[in-house]
Amino acid sequence: MARILKHGGSEKEMVFNYRSRAALWDLDGLKERFGYTVLAPSETEDGFITVEF
Repeated sequence: MARILKHGGSEKEMVFNYRSRAALWDLDGLKERFGYTVLAPSETEDGFITVEF
């Protein structure tokens, strides 16, 4: 995570497949300080997320 936050460029996005893990990083203070967004499934869809490259 530290490498992503430091060297991830101007548009950093952290993608999680479990909401419980995303919750640790989905904090407004941290997102503003390090300039990233969080993408995670809803509470009822853990384990599935679609990402386009």
